[in-house]
Amino acid sequence: MRLTLRNMLAHLDGGIPDPEDDEDIRKRIAESEFATNLMHRVRDVMRRLRIGAPGLGARGPGLDPNTVAEYLDHVLPDEQVADFEKACLQSDMELAEVAAAHQVLTLAQVEPVDIEPAARERMYRLPEVAVEAAKTAEVRRREKPAVPEYLREPPRKRLGLRGVAVLALAGCVLVAVWAATGGLAPWAEREDLEPAVPEVAGLPHTPEEAVETAPDADAPDDRPEPQVGIEPPLPEEPPDEAASEEVPAEPDRPVTPAKPAPLPPEVEPMPPDDAREPAAGPDDVPSPAPDDAPDEAPEPVLPPAIEAPDDLLEAAPELPPGEPVVEPRRDSEAVPGVLIPGLQEPVAPEGPTPPAEKPERATVGRLASDRQLLLQFNPDKDRWNRVVMQTAIKPEYPLLALPTYRPVVALTAGFTAQWIGPAQAELHPIEGDGAQVLEIDYGRLTIHTLGRAGTQIRLAFGGRAATLTFTEAESGVAVHVDRTAGPGDDPEHETAPLLATLWTTRGSAVWQTDGEEPVEVGTGERILLGSAIAEPPEPEPTGAPAWVGEDQTSFLDRRASGVLVDELQADRPAALVLRELAVGHRQREVRWLAVRCLGYLGQFDLMVSVLDDEDSRTVWFDSLDELRAALARDPRLAAAVGEALEKHYGADAETLYRMLRGYSADDLRNGAAAALVEGLEHEQLAVRVLSFWNLRELTGLGLYYRPEHPAARRQQPVQHWRERLASGEIARRAEERELK
Repeated sequence: MRLTLRNMLAHLDGGIPDPEDDEDIRKRIAESEFATNLMHRVRDVMRRLRIGAPGLGARGPGLDPNTVAEYLDHVLPDEQVADFEKACLQSDMELAEVAAAHQVLTLAQVEPVDIEPAARERMYRLPEVAVEAAKTAEVRRREKPAVPEYLREPPRKRLGLRGVAVLALAGCVLVAVWAATGGLAPWAEREDLEPAVPEVAGLPHTPEEAVETAPDADAPDDRPEPQVGIEPPLPEEPPDEAASEEVPAEPDRPVTPAKPAPLPPEVEPMPPDDAREPAAGPDDVPSPAPDDAPDEAPEPVLPPAIEAPDDLLEAAPELPPGEPVVEPRRDSEAVPGVLIPGLQEPVAPEGPTPPAEKPERATVGRLASDRQLLLQFNPDKDRWNRVVMQTAIKPEYPLLALPTYRPVVALTAGFTAQWIGPAQAELHPIEGDGAQVLEIDYGRLTIHTLGRAGTQIRLAFGGRAATLTFTEAESGVAVHVDRTAGPGDDPEHETAPLLATLWTTRGSAVWQTDGEEPVEVGTGERILLGSAIAEPPEPEPTGAPAWVGEDQTSFLDRRASGVLVDELQADRPAALVLRELAVGHRQREVRWLAVRCLGYLGQFDLMVSVLDDEDSRTVWFDSLDELRAALARDPRLAAAVGEALEKHYGADAETLYRMLRGYSADDLRNGAAAALVEGLEHEQLAVRVLSFWNLRELTGLGLYYRPEHPAARRQQPVQHWRERLASGEIARRAEERELK
């Protein structure tokens, strides 16, 4: 291998995939003094902090950023490579720029680029910041120019309110001093003024002739004058004519006395409606009181009777003295057409009997967590809908927690179950022995008691069921149910084997499969369950998994999950809303999360379409992992994946579906390895992506291959893969992987 500046940088950054080539470059550098000094110089210029960088508009060999990029990508013409490397050797700034750029690219190929959340957030807000800046600039342009201080007129000095008040106060003080010293007496005598004597009215010692009363124009002339010291008698209370003229009394409402007298001991029975007299008005004379009533107690004025239909009025029975009048309860038959609960039985309508309503399913629990997504399948409408918090959950309908969500359901049997998305399970009604059945299809769940020891729950998965008994009041378990298909298995005709793991996170629990001996699982222990595991299982001390108490969701997924919570509503189908977000939302993480969620609803058309989109290369491998997991979960999902591939890729759909199933070591030795290597040069981007994904999964190597690169840049990496194929390394590594 030739010793060039580019190969030296690849050796320093660990970018030479072949160990033999890397060792050859190391020996050549050690044998050459110039190469050794150049290597130390490269390391030195990269550590210098104050070294400059070429400008974006610089021109010349080595100064143009596009020339640097072409050199690092091996696409710079050979006649320009020598001039470029000569410019780098002559300038520390150019050498540092090329070395740093090569190091960044090498790191980006080894692992995905990790962008800080603050930087991504700032990038998302750039359009909003630009709009706000434009508005601010427009407002500044419209503002009137301010007049400088030295050009403004000086403020005029005016006598304010404070000055006027001070002058008035000074005048008052001068007048008071002048009056106190007698200075106003000569002026008062000259003007013939006498000081006024204050007049006090109503004093008992004042003589009658000294008190002058002003004549009242409104009072009559014959009104007697009050005598001093003698209290005049109180006149009778005649009706106030003036008041009655100003405020006329309503004819239908009697005047209530100020102090009503107590009711008489005897109350006459209410006369019939035809013999009843109208209520007394304000001008009517009250009737005399009974003989046995006190003389000073006037007869009370009763309110007017409430008019009612004649058929509803009945005469009140006579009561003994002292008993209050109690209205008898009316018969319910008196009001036809009104059903009174407890008093009147419903009357069956005439005609045929209507069909009986469909009985409602019993409630098995309620959603107890906010800002979480839990979907329930409605078989009547054939769609998934969101479950609202504190809404009753119906049994025997699948419950699905989408990725990144952890909803909690409070069960009626005295448990709380938390779905760790993605997870799907069903709740069944309580059986005769009082145990509730929780059937887990796939995913992770945690189950905890509500402070009561001895409670039981039935867990079912993969056609098998067992009873889980919590022996302590504060106990909890974690369950993970998964299906993993073997390499090359046909998921539509072969059901993937099920493997379930149960941990006891706190307290203790007893696991008992039907017909087997019970197994006690203590805190921090686990048992393996499944079709390939012998019964009864053996507990192992491993500790609880990390996902039980730790939310392992990334920052971008948490950000996107908040958008889905706000958009998904209970009155709209979940698949429709997710498709709108997957197609039209401006944030990439929201679109990708919506695409993943659609896969768990059985819709894979958007997920398979990203394999043919170069802009979606960051989620290619994640999409393939999701698709392979869907193949193993259910044969119906596997068929849906095949239909989506056929709809989008046509003739290449069968090849893609076969690559998605994977290959065993025997398949690779029988020609599958050669087909994968040839697929690296396929004209369809999705075929190249799946071929490279399989080869990387089998061998763990990348060899600098990029499916999105043009054919000229793919030739050298493809040649490296052909060399691995010829040596049998691909099949050998696949066999070693199966043995593990």
